[in-house]
Amino acid sequence: MRRVARCASGVARSEGRRTFAPYDRGAFPNLTPSREMYVLINITRSKRLAAGVAAAASIACLGGLTAPSTATQPVPKNSALSDPGTEDIYSPMAEAVDAVIAANETERPPQGRLQARLTDEDDPDGKVLVSDADLRGELEAQGATSIRIVPDPETDGEILDERGLPSDLFTVRGSWASYIQDRKQYIAFYGRWNYRNDVIGSGNPDDIAGIAVKNFSSACWRNTHSGLRTQDQEGRRTNLRTRYDANHANTTWKVQDDASGFQLLTDVGFAWIEMRRDALGCDRDKQGKFFHEHNQGGNGSWTVGVNALAFNVEYNGDPGMTLRKATAIKYFDYSE
Repeated sequence: MRRVARCASGVARSEGRRTFAPYDRGAFPNLTPSREMYVLINITRSKRLAAGVAAAASIACLGGLTAPSTATQPVPKNSALSDPGTEDIYSPMAEAVDAVIAANETERPPQGRLQARLTDEDDPDGKVLVSDADLRGELEAQGATSIRIVPDPETDGEILDERGLPSDLFTVRGSWASYIQDRKQYIAFYGRWNYRNDVIGSGNPDDIAGIAVKNFSSACWRNTHSGLRTQDQEGRRTNLRTRYDANHANTTWKVQDDASGFQLLTDVGFAWIEMRRDALGCDRDKQGKFFHEHNQGGNGSWTVGVNALAFNVEYNGDPGMTLRKATAIKYFDYSE
């Protein structure tokens, strides 16, 4: 598992694919260094190096927090706007989710049998999901401290649109997590869908998933990563998704709801958006929402827009049968 190198005063360091160098005020004129500030130079791809190190540099760690910047921070292209797996900014949540899924795949019983290991959050039909307890364990393994998980007491989600499909086709849930990693505070909102095991319907157009948060001002908070993982009934990672759109506070995906062997390959989905505090202030309570829409028997395409925590879906052509569900707005008081 990837580890973040510790900063040392005035000396460049390397660890794996990551190189740390002293802060250069000229490269970051809008940032105010506190005790120590270093930049992370991306040495992953030679093409980026050829284009210039400055274009690939980003803030790696701060010895303390700075005052909020009045300049708007762009969404990092190697996190929210890139497909998961290509990012170079360290994301504790992404590392934890992938570690949990990998462990579940390793422990999976022979094909055709349901998972034997269950937790309180797992589906009664036998599927092992990415549980809150497993996430906590993987975050601790990375060295995170002050971990706080706020699980969703609801197990179904609210119906936003229903046309011809049973209302219990799938459930949605949303939860919060906060933690300290390398002296930085992180807050993540994550959601998941879970289909009934007897569902095999798939086809055009693609399904839709989206996650959004509110009250994370870019003057204080940086979007370090948003991602979506899909799995089949037995916990195998399928990743049948394509990022549709993203900005600082929300991300939407196309979900390729394929089936194989009478199993839906997107039976379970786990999405998240993670924020890192880089400056003091912006202390309003946080809000989050997650939604998923399944369709069958239609044609054409769709567009989706996000306004605050509202998701608007419009179809071009016949949508067929649809079911859209979302969590209620989830509130998080991170000061507790």
